[in-house]
Order: sequence, then C-alpha cells, then structure tokens
Amino acid sequence: MFLLADTPSRPMHVGAAALFAPPDTGAPQPGADAWFAADVADQFAAAVGRGQVAPLWRRTARRHPALPALWTWRQAETVDLGYHVQRHGLPAPGGHTELTDLIARLHATPLDHARPLWELHLIEGLADGRVAVYFKIHHALADGVAAMRLLAAALSPDPARRAMPAPGNRPNRMKGTCTWSAATPPTGPVGPPSCSARPAPPPGKR
Repeated sequence: MFLLADTPSRPMHVGAAALFAPPDTGAPQPGADAWFAADVADQFAAAVGRGQVAPLWRRTARRHPALPALWTWRQAETVDLGYHVQRHGLPAPGGHTELTDLIARLHATPLDHARPLWELHLIEGLADGRVAVYFKIHHALADGVAAMRLLAAALSPDPARRAMPAPGNRPNRMKGTCTWSAATPPTGPVGPPSCSARPAPPPGKR
C-alpha cells in the first residue's frame, strides 16, 4: 500500500534524528566527532565485507511478475554503502539551524526504489562536539514505531555497554525488538514487520 501511494511529491518514508556524544577514547579534541563518524562508517563497511547484512537491510521492492498492481520483496546481492551510509559536515557555527536545514534537505529527497529502501546519515561539525545520526526508511519496510523499536533495541542508556545487537537482526524477545524475523523475510506482497514489544525506556536527560 505504501509503495503504491509513493510519488515524487509525496514520498512515503519516515525519518528520525538522534544526537550522540563521542566516546572518551582519547581522540583529539576537537575532532572526536569526525573520528566517531568515521568509526561508525568503518563498522558498516566491515560488516558488509563479512557478508553480515541482515535481510531487512537488503530488501528491494519489485513489481509482482503476474500481478503488476502488487509489489514483492527481493534480496539485493550487494549493499552500496556509498549510497546508504553517508557522512556530512555542518557549516559553521554548527548549531540547531544548520542541523535542521540539512536534515530537512535529506528528508525531502525520495528513496531510490532500485535499492534497499533506507539511508543512514552521519552528521559531524556540531558546535558542542556531538554527532547527529539521521535515519530514513520507507514506510513499507517499517512504520515510525517499528523503526524506532529497531533502533531502540540496538541502543543502551549505559555508555559502557558494548556488543549491542545490530538493528534488524533476529529478535530475542528483549524490550524494543520486533516479532518479525529478519532471517526469514516474507516473500509475498509487501507489508511492514509488526512489533509487539514495548520500546525500551529512553536514556536519562543529559
């Protein structure tokens, strides 16, 4: 339904932005934000290099060969990180206005239907040294609530916690995870994964 309703003037994607403080790793200050953004991008590249990309993030939409009015999912053989994971540097002074202007431009651009229907943008150059992450996903893959639960399952309020599960991997019944298994994606007409668990509680205020 969401792919049928998608038009250039009415794109059917949802987006979310979050701000993260770089970890205290001894990276030079200023510059820790660029190091952190580069490290996240490198982890994506390493996962792709190992073939560890969950099926959810490889799903592309195709017209059903027998029923052109319907769409079906196909698994992309490769994931082009040059498109899906991008880094941006904010112009000075790197404040709220510059950040929201950039996110507005990114959100206004429709997703490429020939590729998996998601983008992740790492935004550095904020005046306070934090890194913004803007995530965009098509409503056919996940609605706003499901997308936030996918992200919440990979985050922790404990800055010392490591080895968090990657978003979209097989659910483990933890709070904030989805009931759909990315290891066995549906092959019929498009429908968003359903989530039944409660989202994880947000971290405490800074």
